[in-house]
Amino acid sequence: MSATNTYFPNGGNFGDRHFELWAINSGQLVGNSDTGSLPSSSVDFISSTRPLNNSVLTTAVTQWVYLTPYERYTTDGAKTADALCEANDDNACYY
Repeated sequence: MSATNTYFPNGGNFGDRHFELWAINSGQLVGNSDTGSLPSSSVDFISSTRPLNNSVLTTAVTQWVYLTPYERYTTDGAKTADALCEANDDNACYY
């Protein structure tokens, strides 16, 4: 996942922001990763705990942002449709 993060003008109301990434294969969670505090742009990767050859992969992301005035995090998320993963050894998945 690649992201460009813009907050302008910076009034100080948003604190720590990070992504939580998910890899899902046929309804089972096979990978999970947290980016830690995000810079202004980033490219982040998630890996699977199992081979996905000849199966499907869904990826999802949750964005966490700390709301300084309220002293709590807020979230938003999204997911892809299923990608088809090839049967060969490169384990590539295509949407």
